[in-house]
Amino acid sequence: MVTLKDITAAVNTKIEENFPEIKIETRDITEGFDRPSFFTDIDYARKGSFMDSAVERSMTVRIHYFASNRNKHRLELLDVQEKLEDMFFQTLEIKDQFIVHINETNVEKLEGGIIEFSFDINYIEELEIEDPSELMDGIEVSIR
Repeated sequence: MVTLKDITAAVNTKIEENFPEIKIETRDITEGFDRPSFFTDIDYARKGSFMDSAVERSMTVRIHYFASNRNKHRLELLDVQEKLEDMFFQTLEIKDQFIVHINETNVEKLEGGIIEFSFDINYIEELEIEDPSELMDGIEVSIR
C-alpha cells in the first residue's frame, strides 16, 4: 500500500536529485527557514473505497520554494518554476513500479520571493487481501 510518507519521500527525492544544493525544510516553516529552500506538503488528501477490492486516493502536492533573496528574485523564480514543471511533467514514480500520471501543474507567485508549485495525484490501488474469502459475506450452494 502506498502511503502519504511514500509520496512525500518520492517528491523530496526528485527535488534533491535536481536541486542538490538547496535544502528541503522538514520543520514547520512558521518557525523560520533558510533561503533558498523548499518545503513540501500534501493537501486535500481523500481516500475512498473502489469496488470493495481497491482504494481510490486523490490529493494535492504543494511545493513551496523560497528564493535566495526575498526582494530580488524574479529570474531565480522563473528558473525554478520551469525546472519544477519539467521534473513533474507527466509522471512521478512513488515506489518501484508504482507510477502516477500528472495531468497538470500550477504555480502561484506569493509575496516575499516565494512560489507555490502544485499538482494533483489520483490513483486506484488494489487492497492487499491475505485471504480472498474475506471478500465474501456468505455463499449458498444448491446441488440437485
